Amino acid sequence: MGDPQGNATIFDTRVQKRVRTISNHMKQVTCLEWSQDKPWLLVTGSSDCEISCHDIRQRESLVKTLMGHDGEISNILLTDDGKL
Repeated sequence: MGDPQGNATIFDTRVQKRVRTISNHMKQVTCLEWSQDKPWLLVTGSSDCEISCHDIRQRESLVKTLMGHDGEISNILLTDDGKL
C-alpha cells in the first residue's frame, strides 16, 4: 500500500499487521508491483516521476532508482524474468 507521504507499507494479511514501511519517494506512491520470480523484489512508482526497486530482505532495501520520467508513474509491469 502506498501513501501521499511517499511511503510504501507492507502488511502481512494472515495476521493483519504492518510488517515494514519503505520510505524513499518524495511524493505520493501511486503504484507498486511484486516480482513473480524474485518474491523479495518490490518495485514502487510515484508522483515524483521515479521508480524504485527494493530488496525487502535488506534493512536498507533500495537497490536501484530509475529517474528521468516526464510524469507521474501510473503503472509498473514486470516481465516474467523480473525485468521492467
